[in-house]
Amino acid sequence: MAKKKSTSGSVSVARCLNEAQRSISAHRKLVRTLLNRLAEEGAMCVLKELAPCLAHVLLVFSRDTHVERVVRFVVSFVTHAVGEDEGKRSEATERVLEEQESLIEALLSWLLTMTKATEKSVRYRSCQLIAGVLSHVPPHVSLPNTLLEELKRQMTCRLKDKVPQVRAQAARALARFQEGGDDGEFSEDAITSAYQQMVSGDRNKEVRKVVLASIAVSTHTLKSIFMHTRDTCDSVRRTAYLVLASKVPMSALTIKQRNDALRRGLRDRMPTVKQAAHMMLKQWFKETQEQLKTATGEAPRDCDTVIGMLDALDVEAYEAECELLIKELLENNLVNAVSLVKELDASEACTLKRNADECLSSACALTWRVACAAISSEAKEQGQAAALTSGTESAVHASQVTTKLDTLEQVLPASSETFVSLIDFHVQSEFGMRFVVKQLLLLACECVEFADATSRMLGEVVFKTLASERENENLFKSKVVDTDREEDYECGLFCQGSNGKWESALMKFGVKVFGSSQSCMHQLISLVMNRMGGSAEHGAEGVAPEDLVQGCMLLNTCFETCSTLGCVDLEIVPQLAEHVMGACVTHEAVAVRRESIKLCGMLMLHSNYSSESLYNVFITALRKDHYQVKTEAAKFFVDLAHLNGPKYPQHKFSSFKTIAGCPMEMLKQCLSSSDCDLLKEVGDGDDKKEFRKVVVEGFLKLMTNHSKYSRENAWTEGEQCDIFTKLVFLNFDKECGAYAPMQQCISVFFDVYSMLHAHTYQIVSASIVLTVKEAVRRELKPRVFGQLVRFLTYLVQRVPAQDKDEVVGIQQKVATSLICEMKMQASEETVWEEEEEQMEQIIPALLKVLLKLDVQQFNQDAVKIMQVLLSELPEGNKLFGTKEFQSASDTFSVGDAAEGEVAPDVQKQASLVYDQYLAMKSQQDQAPEEEDAPEEEEPAEEVEKENEEEAAADTKAPVEHKSPVRRRRALRSRNVVS
Repeated sequence: MAKKKSTSGSVSVARCLNEAQRSISAHRKLVRTLLNRLAEEGAMCVLKELAPCLAHVLLVFSRDTHVERVVRFVVSFVTHAVGEDEGKRSEATERVLEEQESLIEALLSWLLTMTKATEKSVRYRSCQLIAGVLSHVPPHVSLPNTLLEELKRQMTCRLKDKVPQVRAQAARALARFQEGGDDGEFSEDAITSAYQQMVSGDRNKEVRKVVLASIAVSTHTLKSIFMHTRDTCDSVRRTAYLVLASKVPMSALTIKQRNDALRRGLRDRMPTVKQAAHMMLKQWFKETQEQLKTATGEAPRDCDTVIGMLDALDVEAYEAECELLIKELLENNLVNAVSLVKELDASEACTLKRNADECLSSACALTWRVACAAISSEAKEQGQAAALTSGTESAVHASQVTTKLDTLEQVLPASSETFVSLIDFHVQSEFGMRFVVKQLLLLACECVEFADATSRMLGEVVFKTLASERENENLFKSKVVDTDREEDYECGLFCQGSNGKWESALMKFGVKVFGSSQSCMHQLISLVMNRMGGSAEHGAEGVAPEDLVQGCMLLNTCFETCSTLGCVDLEIVPQLAEHVMGACVTHEAVAVRRESIKLCGMLMLHSNYSSESLYNVFITALRKDHYQVKTEAAKFFVDLAHLNGPKYPQHKFSSFKTIAGCPMEMLKQCLSSSDCDLLKEVGDGDDKKEFRKVVVEGFLKLMTNHSKYSRENAWTEGEQCDIFTKLVFLNFDKECGAYAPMQQCISVFFDVYSMLHAHTYQIVSASIVLTVKEAVRRELKPRVFGQLVRFLTYLVQRVPAQDKDEVVGIQQKVATSLICEMKMQASEETVWEEEEEQMEQIIPALLKVLLKLDVQQFNQDAVKIMQVLLSELPEGNKLFGTKEFQSASDTFSVGDAAEGEVAPDVQKQASLVYDQYLAMKSQQDQAPEEEDAPEEEEPAEEVEKENEEEAAADTKAPVEHKSPVRRRRALRSRNVVS
């Protein structure tokens, strides 16, 4: 029988693939061409041509654009939906469908054998083609169970492939093999379980992305998806948010998960992740609209949708997240601020012009505040734009300003007296209106003007009522929450465990009403002193601890919201300080002592008030009190040092004769050891960690801003190097690493410190030798010691962009000091075996740092001196026979020194440089001994002191370069028994 002649025989599969790799636009035409051949010649004939062509594609592992187009074209051809547009299928269409099913089955069977190849590119491309075909296979295609089981088994094996790209494509291929089980939760499915293990343990970001996109969404797997909204890779975080947007409804998430997702996504530093979070927010907005439409049968207004979303997020427990949601809706034009407030004003339940006895809801109050603040801010920006432009553009901006201001006038109460009455109505109303009152107070600060005497008088009455009454049954009690709630409301007063936001809003309202921070402070001081009761003589007998805490908290909040430091008259400060000291500082409650110490610190910092007795109170609190009180005392000392210089407290505390008694010296101990005197008190672990974090953060700020202090109040370079060394070791401390806030502070500091300016780079450079020797003395583990050396090399390479000449000079000094230190270490003639082991650690570490310096920018004369110093190192020492040392020698080889001939003047300069280094090290070694020497010594100690003085005198005599600066006795090893 003669073979049927093809009408399209002139177009081969190879030619179609060649054209497909050039452009995607030709794919549709080429697919129709091959489908015609498939109908005429059958699946096996097409596959005989297709398989050899694909064999070439399987050998390409790289992500080549042409190869990716070919793969995409093959998947499109094989899985093309035939006859979708036809009402009834013709015989030709039925034949194409049959041949297409046969082609898919044959192609998958052939590719399945390729997945077992030893070549990684073959496994990768075959899995990629299988994943593409299975992802787009038409619904009419039915494959044999044996083939499906073999595909499932082989792709499951490829999930453990050593090549990440193969694992990713195998995960794609298995996506449609997941089975939900009887409960539909996929909890018993083997593939889903494998996905969960991969997404939590695979180190490759592409694998995690593919698994996140492929895993079936259910209550069982939702936690695995949600955890990757905090993934270290931004592309994985983006994929997680895209999955939440497309597959997970808001109702499937808990209230905490909804708020966490919003906060993390909308505040993410990467724009791509924020964009994916916006897509999730848009989907939630549409979902809420559909729910409201189903419930009411009408299209919901924007205000109803926003309030519905806020109710779903629990607005009182998550105020910051709900405020962020409204702002994002406004910025992305999902909701218009002007239309939103008009809709709120038109609603009887939400309008501010209320005559009914009903109060505003929490969601409605927050919406009012954020929307009105947005309108006011936009009006100010457009007003500035109108002033900076001219002509038609200026007129447009002015018109928009007028529209926004008119809108605010229409929707807000007619006068400030009416607005204050609205606030007072909620204060006197039913239980639990604290959140609404706080929103109204902030709204008044933003959009209401207290210009006339009547409105100011009413506002003062409201302010004094809220500031002086704590036990108002309707407003000032915390909400009673159910025991099965995930998280309690934070709607109470600060003394009841809240976060202080209520007090902050009240202080802003007070400043608005009284006209200035100073007037508000004067009124508040009299209220608080009456509220505290008692006196400096009789203490606080009969006064509730909550009243004392709340009174100190209000004053502290007022200080924190003041724009100027001189907001308190100096005549009032001594009286207030004595009152607080008598009533609160010695109170038995920790919270009272904590807030009173904070208040006393605020008084001293804001008014420059000084009292010896008050200083003693801070010192006592720092030494012996609870860690919460210690923390506030430490904040005061650190703030005092930050304002005036780190040595300012030392000069201020003249009553302490020794340097160790200085508070900053006491706090410095917390940098080096967790066993210092200030950390020996028994207390809660979190309070102790927070105290140490405050101390560490304070020293980091002092080091960063050290250049602005006067010379008498600043640390010396040696003191800065000592603190820097302590901070380096603290960065590798296990206890520090276990507390994320402290570790984050240190990491941020080291990322920028060396690059600030030349002085900070000098501190980093001068601390290298000191840090390495201290690390050897502490006997760090080899792994940790290696990490520390790599960390130092990383820091010394981060140079400031400005002052390049000065930085190069610093690097020359560093290189010289490193070489001199290696020479000094190697010149020791007789040492303990333990000290020899230390030397074997120090020299290679210094050599690694030396190799990271940019020698090409050094002065040629300085390089010659360094080369001479390197050549004088003992050749017989095994430490100087390594490749690293040879590389250093080659790097510093310049001129005659490279050929073994050294000019006499260069040799003389090198000797002088080394002698100066020895003299400097000798002074550094002697200084601590003289400072720490006790006043009275035992006879044996006197003899030892005389020996040390003789040794110090010997070092002052002229010595040769090869003789050690610190002479030692010839000693046997401690491991040898005499």
